[in-house]
Amino acid sequence: MRLCKLALVIGVVALLASPVLAQPGGRGGFGGPGALLRIEKVQKDLGLDKDAVTKVDDAIKKVNEDMKDEVAKMRDRNASQEERVAAGKKVNEATEKALKDVLSEKQQKRLKQIQRQIAGISIFQDEEFQKTMKLSDEQKDKVKEINKDLDKELADLRGGGGGFNPETFAKMATLRKDALTNAMKVLNDDQKKQMKELTGEPLELKPEDFQGGRGRPGGGGKPRTDF
Repeated sequence: MRLCKLALVIGVVALLASPVLAQPGGRGGFGGPGALLRIEKVQKDLGLDKDAVTKVDDAIKKVNEDMKDEVAKMRDRNASQEERVAAGKKVNEATEKALKDVLSEKQQKRLKQIQRQIAGISIFQDEEFQKTMKLSDEQKDKVKEINKDLDKELADLRGGGGGFNPETFAKMATLRKDALTNAMKVLNDDQKKQMKELTGEPLELKPEDFQGGRGRPGGGGKPRTDF
């Protein structure tokens, strides 16, 4: 039941979180630690008070300033996906390092869990995740096929036109949720148990949590502190 709930939560947000591989980190990607920490619901889940939110914001700003070239590359649409991924990975790593001085170990662990939830089926492509879960070559191949089918279905859906209207959004979210559900079926019982530990209690983020306001990933304003 809990895995089904997790799949449903991820299915709702995965469409918006799809840049997590292409543009991870900082203010440029939905799934990076800096972006997630600008969402009020995430701040509350981690138990951050106003002072902690301010310290987090200052740490993220410093990383973005120190790594402005990488941040610019991450957002550069003329750059290749490989270049954007590499830049985003550097920003992510620097952000996570900076946050160690601000967040407790418990908060860091929880933030990582939320990142894994947001990643959806994309998490199965992460080398660290594959090693931790001890995925066999056969399991990796099966998930790769599920990903290929998902990519094709999403491409067909986009090719149908209509833009990102609510109906298209809902269909894409359903496709991603179903793909994740199928990927979970590839896991054995021990791996499913470990998956629960790696993702933690589902945080029910809705599309509007990623849009507008001061908590918006990619936004120029400060995180919400008025709670």
